[in-house]
Amino acid sequence: DAKLAPVLCTIDPLRKTLDQQISSRIGQLQDWIGQVGKSGLSSSDQATVDGELNGLIADLGAFKTQVDAETTLAALQADYQTLLGRAHIYRTVGSWVQLLIGSEKAIAAGPDLITLESKIAAEIAAAPAVPETADAQLYLDDMKVAVADGEALAGPLPAILLAITPAQLADGSADATLASVKVTFFRASWDLQLARMSGAWAEHEIKEVMAKPKATATPAPTATPT
Repeated sequence: DAKLAPVLCTIDPLRKTLDQQISSRIGQLQDWIGQVGKSGLSSSDQATVDGELNGLIADLGAFKTQVDAETTLAALQADYQTLLGRAHIYRTVGSWVQLLIGSEKAIAAGPDLITLESKIAAEIAAAPAVPETADAQLYLDDMKVAVADGEALAGPLPAILLAITPAQLADGSADATLASVKVTFFRASWDLQLARMSGAWAEHEIKEVMAKPKATATPAPTATPT
């Protein structure tokens, strides 16, 4: 390819390309470490994830040292092939981290939604017995089911993900597990979103019930023609 030839067939441009790709991967891994630190994982689980991500960063650092020390085009081209061969691990570890963070956030949403359920239940109890109040109760019932379903789906996911080893991420043997977790996480997220929507509709119905009647405007008298 005419565009790739100047890069892949010349020492300095190829070394620069490798260094850029390595630095980009290191930056992404460091960003994931920061996200994991805010995800709510227990200290032991966070240490496990950080250890695996820092291990990949160390490997990339050593690889960059090797690339910078190469003196022949053939050696750099071999390094380029090596980096391409490691692409799978960086894709799968990205999915692994994002699913882990997402699962923890889904689990953490449960207590907040349950608190909202209690608030809405109290509002319904204080509202007059009118059709809108009955509708609010139906929305609240739907919300409770959706929260329970979403939390039941999300609950086991962190343990499943943390049981995956770096070797399984690298050789592709974890792909099926990641795909299954992704589907389950989507279902859990959708249930929790439905719960939020049902809660919002319940609050809307109660707001309608408790709203004060609007004053009726008195029409202005018609002018008498002279």
